[in-house]
Amino acid sequence: MYSPVGSCEGDQLAALSWQCLTLISNHAAESWRLAGYKVLAAFIMQDSSNPKGTVVSIGTGNKCIGGDQLRLEGTVVFDSHAEVIARRGLVRFLLSQLNLLFEKPSESKSIFLPKIKGQQIKLREDVKFSLYISTAPCGDALRTASCSDKLAKWNVLGLQGALLSNLIEPIYLNSLVVGNLFEASHLTRAVSARIEREAVKPLSSRLPSPYRVNLPKIQCGRLAPVDSPRDVETKSKTKNLTLNWCLGDEKRAEVLDACLGRDPNNRVPSRLSKMAIYANFLEVAKKNSEYKKVVEAKSYRKAKDQASDYLNAKNTFFQHMKEAQYGDWGQMKKPVELSQFA
Repeated sequence: MYSPVGSCEGDQLAALSWQCLTLISNHAAESWRLAGYKVLAAFIMQDSSNPKGTVVSIGTGNKCIGGDQLRLEGTVVFDSHAEVIARRGLVRFLLSQLNLLFEKPSESKSIFLPKIKGQQIKLREDVKFSLYISTAPCGDALRTASCSDKLAKWNVLGLQGALLSNLIEPIYLNSLVVGNLFEASHLTRAVSARIEREAVKPLSSRLPSPYRVNLPKIQCGRLAPVDSPRDVETKSKTKNLTLNWCLGDEKRAEVLDACLGRDPNNRVPSRLSKMAIYANFLEVAKKNSEYKKVVEAKSYRKAKDQASDYLNAKNTFFQHMKEAQYGDWGQMKKPVELSQFA
């Protein structure tokens, strides 16, 4: 069992994350349990009733699919880095909470506040999300979005993504906890500080409300030594497997081939694929008549584009990063053909 080194919050969240993965792994395929070193990312939810936190999504992996595996139908998972997998699992969890809210609005135990007509749905004030990553995210890049680039993006646009922004206000990280290769100043610069530089007009003043530049707490998550070869293995030994799970899946982990973006033994697309998440989104949105327009959108891309405030904030952020000489983030977009499926 994984144990925290000390009593600080970062250590506690790190131990909670590894304990959850251990439990889920016991019910995963044998091939997964023999897969070697795994980078782990986990989203932990804390609220007034459970300040210690509950893991709501976990993801492992450090690979992406090859260009020859791209599909136009939204059926494969492009990026299987642990942070990205965990965030897609978080989206599934948020959708389950919205479903709970819509089914029984007057007696809901959802993490969301009741819907006010004409307004976006808000998260309860006492609900906070932290992200634990077992090793520092890969560095910022220009032509492709690295994990630290994506964390920076989430600290402006929120964790919910464009699709859910049709329904809810942005959700921001409360804290970022990192295990190996922890360096507070480097992490702070990579995921938030570089966004607001003194030589550039502050981005916060240019974003549409309620979007903002989020500055999460940066913490180290240390674990007590355990009898495991995990720490001495290297990423080069990692098999092409990635695992995902979110609260509500019981103990049913999904294991994919990260280089294919799917399970090679199953024709059904991953539950994290764009197609599956879009279908899940439509089922939830149909339960409230206010969302008729987005439900009737002709494609996944058109549904995302209806989140006008999110799109405005995204374009403003990309322009800001270009002005700050961090490159043209617009060039890091995937081809539009990959999101035009219905």
